Amino acid sequence: ADDVTVEADSGGHTDNRPAITLTQNRVEPSVLAILVDDSMSMRLTDIEGTSADAARSRLQAALELLGADDAALVRSLAERHAVRFYRFSDDVVPLTVARDATAEGDAEPDGNDAIGAEIGSIGATIETIRAEGGSSRIAAALRTVADSLQGQRVAGVVLLTDGRSTGETDTAHAELVATLREREMKVFAVPLGSEQGLRNVEVESVNAQESVFAGDIVNLSTSVRATGLGEGETVTLQLVDAAGMPVSDAEGPVQA
Repeated sequence: ADDVTVEADSGGHTDNRPAITLTQNRVEPSVLAILVDDSMSMRLTDIEGTSADAARSRLQAALELLGADDAALVRSLAERHAVRFYRFSDDVVPLTVARDATAEGDAEPDGNDAIGAEIGSIGATIETIRAEGGSSRIAAALRTVADSLQGQRVAGVVLLTDGRSTGETDTAHAELVATLREREMKVFAVPLGSEQGLRNVEVESVNAQESVFAGDIVNLSTSVRATGLGEGETVTLQLVDAAGMPVSDAEGPVQA
């Protein structure tokens, strides 16, 4: 809202001619930044749906959160803040603004009716996000956004991610925390993904004799790492020859 003050001042003139000073005060809305992770790990379908729905990917869950009930969440936030959307992975890409500061001389927006078209625009825009990024550089993304909003009133930063920061050092994370604390910028993280580890079995190493005679018995040992499997579940290892034909197999339980 704009406040206009008119003051009369003699201005020090001996003939007391009045001087008029116009003062205009403008209150800009605070900014709320929403960052959506679009790295390839967001493709993982490990978020349980309802009994009638299949599991959803992490990115699908993020987009559904923002677009549910005709973007009701975004509409509510945009009534109080200028909402900025970004997608990030290797770098940060700004999307559309759900509600921008009212231009000088324009009337103040009137609730949801005034921002409905803009919300629809951002809804269409976020649907174009694809999980194709090669890494999740969370610290770099937050620093870039923080720098771009410097000097503005920032209500906070909402971070929708699976939380796996890659390609960054502990030093970069520590410097980011110091910067956010200095600027009093709040970050609200929305973790996406299952609380259970991904089911995966990995052969870490194989040890065998380097040379043997034909027909000899060969001792072979291997180290296997399993994640997301319960204690007592069994894993089967199969030894194949150069042609890919099975030679032998072994089965063993998973140990905690």
